[in-house]
Amino acid sequence: MIDKLDYLQDLGINALFMNPLNDAPSLHKYDARSYHHIDVNFGPDPAGDEKIIAAETPGSLHMEMDLG
Repeated sequence: MIDKLDYLQDLGINALFMNPLNDAPSLHKYDARSYHHIDVNFGPDPAGDEKIIAAETPGSLHMEMDLG
């Protein structure tokens, strides 16, 4: 998704509302074991906060995450 941020902005999108991506035992991910790690099913987790910070730079997308 991070690789597509510029494309999304070019489409005129200025905000993203995401379902939980956190490490959790369930499929819906609302019962997070850790709010600091992304579930392995969504890809590698070098640092979840860096992904959000990269998207929240001035002039870029606003990101919200549903945490239940």
